[in-house]
Amino acid sequence: AYLKCHYPMEYMAALLNSVLYNTDKIIFYIGECKKQHIQMLPPDINHSRVKFIVEDGKIRFGLLAVKKLGKGGIQKIVAEREKNGPFQDLYQFISRMLEYDMTKSVILSLIQCGAFDCFPQNRRQMVESYEAILENIQFSKRTNVTGQINLFQAVAAEEEQHTYPNVAEYSNEELMEMEKMTTGLYLSSHPL
Repeated sequence: AYLKCHYPMEYMAALLNSVLYNTDKIIFYIGECKKQHIQMLPPDINHSRVKFIVEDGKIRFGLLAVKKLGKGGIQKIVAEREKNGPFQDLYQFISRMLEYDMTKSVILSLIQCGAFDCFPQNRRQMVESYEAILENIQFSKRTNVTGQINLFQAVAAEEEQHTYPNVAEYSNEELMEMEKMTTGLYLSSHPL
């Protein structure tokens, strides 16, 4: 009772961390946060950690509560971010994390839950590009290892890395459905 009264954000973050694998309880405790006027910050690849944390008087969504993400993979993301700075875009994220065996399903979950919303591209651009980016980087790394790349291929690959399709963002309903599918709740908005 003392902690809940004097340290409400830290208390609620700890409570949320105690039920990370139970989506129903996470939904319940996030509802309690709203009743106490504690703001919940969405997942963010450049700010989130493994668990829920207190950030600037608000609670930041923990990446372990996102479906298809494992604790080991998230720890590698956080370690890479702390060692080499924040990620600038999807291409750079995939390039830096490829050696840690980031799978397509993990990347897609991060896009769909909104963890990459800090990047300049919208979610639809990233969904339509991530597989091609992953294949391009894998091909580039394989050819570099075997020494089969020439100067013109290197320049072409460098220019190609930031080309995203010119498409409009998903509708609010589609974005909310993606968030619900990957986290179990609506993060950016609510249908009601």
